[in-house]
Formats: sequence, C-alpha cells, structure tokens
Amino acid sequence: MAMLSIKDFPDDVYKALKIRAVKEGKTLRELVIELLTQTVKGKGKEV
Repeated sequence: MAMLSIKDFPDDVYKALKIRAVKEGKTLRELVIELLTQTVKGKGKEV
C-alpha cells in the first residue's frame, strides 16, 4: 500500500481533523482515508 506525506499541512486543519476523528471514534488515518476516498469517488459530504 502507498504512503502519503504532506508538507506544510496547516495546524488548524490538522487539529480539526483530529477532533473530528475522536468524535467519530476513528483514528486520524481512518478519517483522512475515508474523506479522501469519498472525495475522489465523488461521494464527498459537506464538512
């Protein structure tokens, strides 16, 4: 499986994703993969 690294990722977005992951009972990794997959496949939800 591929690995993705993002430089200069905004701190506020990172914190918001971490909070959302906790609220949804997911890891940050799980949430980011889910959001990216939904977006790429055209099934994105409004955040």
